[in-house]
Amino acid sequence: MANESNLELIANVAEALGDLRERFVFVGGCATGLLITDPAAAPVRATRDVDAIVAVVSLADYQGLSEQLRARGFSQTLEEGEPPYRWTLSGMKLDVMPTADEILGFSNRWYAQAMQTANVVELRRGRGV
Repeated sequence: MANESNLELIANVAEALGDLRERFVFVGGCATGLLITDPAAAPVRATRDVDAIVAVVSLADYQGLSEQLRARGFSQTLEEGEPPYRWTLSGMKLDVMPTADEILGFSNRWYAQAMQTANVVELRRGRGV
């Protein structure tokens, strides 16, 4: 069962991303409720951030993506304790993980498959993620 606050958070982040959201696949705790089909399943716990993966092939591509995020009002604090992939906007936290491990020095072997097999889900009228 989806957690309404998680869905609202994803929808708000997707709206803030605008057309850039089409490059992202939302994963992690915030997206878990979108994958559960059993109505008797235990509720998904609330989370405070949105995890997303994005296909980038080079550092230049990642820098271009960073510029696009900044143009939409997202920023990185890079404060101690904050991960290097965290972007914030109006209190929302978006963790952007590139599929290429060369960008941040790590990746996950499932990112590429998740990008290839992602489904679009409509959260708000006309707004698919």
